[in-house]
Amino acid sequence: MPIGYYSFKINEMPFAVWGDIDDLKKESLNYIENIETDLFRYQMEYILAELRKDPENLNAAISIRQTYFHALETFLSLLASALQATEYPIGWILKYTNQELRSFINKINDKEKIFNFHKLNEIDWTKIGHLIHRIEYHSEEDTLKIDKMLEFWKKWAIFHTDKNSILEYNSLKHGYRTKFGSTKLKIGNKEIEPGKYGLNYSVVKPFNNNKDLKLNFYTDFASSHWNPFRNSIEILLISCSIINVKAFLLPYLVKENLSIKYEIPKNEWFEELEKECGPDLINLNLTKSIKNIDPSELLTKAELDKILNKFE
Repeated sequence: MPIGYYSFKINEMPFAVWGDIDDLKKESLNYIENIETDLFRYQMEYILAELRKDPENLNAAISIRQTYFHALETFLSLLASALQATEYPIGWILKYTNQELRSFINKINDKEKIFNFHKLNEIDWTKIGHLIHRIEYHSEEDTLKIDKMLEFWKKWAIFHTDKNSILEYNSLKHGYRTKFGSTKLKIGNKEIEPGKYGLNYSVVKPFNNNKDLKLNFYTDFASSHWNPFRNSIEILLISCSIINVKAFLLPYLVKENLSIKYEIPKNEWFEELEKECGPDLINLNLTKSIKNIDPSELLTKAELDKILNKFE
């Protein structure tokens, strides 16, 4: 039994996974082969049918939004594993944290150098996308469609690392921290409804950066608005991207001759996206006046312990 290891990085942190080399190879291949690339597409199509039957069905709209977030994180983490742990992507997937994923994605957004197994020195989303799709083997027509999809890779990367998106996703997936529906604004005598579909949630804000005083906090109101029909079309593109990362990885894990097939995004997806515009207001944050409280009124850990000890 030949014991060995695969080494890789998650962002800047090095790791080594140990085991029987043949078993590690099989484990890695099984993981990639068993990725259900149509899962998010299936979820979206099922939920979208319900939303089309009843456009007032906020549960369906929110479910599409949740699927969109989940699909996007799955794609970006799989893509990162393809770059940084090509022969053992499951190791990257099992060990990464959201913070490390966002840090890695931000480096690509900023065109910073990243560790990768593919000798990519100049970093941007187009170069990464061309690597993943083995662009030199595609026709000119298909290359144009792929390049259109890569523009969404750039948008998704910025969206995934945006502070408001992170707060919304966390509030949505850690249940019962949200209220469904749009938020109406009244400015003077004018009432504005930013969009039909939205999500309202609370976020935690500290009063002070002092370690002891950080135990004190207040909450802000936040809301987001979006178009579930547009999100549905983007899920088709995200699923297409997942299929193609899987196609990129398989030849590294299967050494014999292998026939791989990439999915080419459809022109009608891009045409439908042009028709489905987003809401006028994407994010809204309202800050409470309590944020200006005097730091001398805040409670230290010792003071909080004294107050709460009476209940023990």
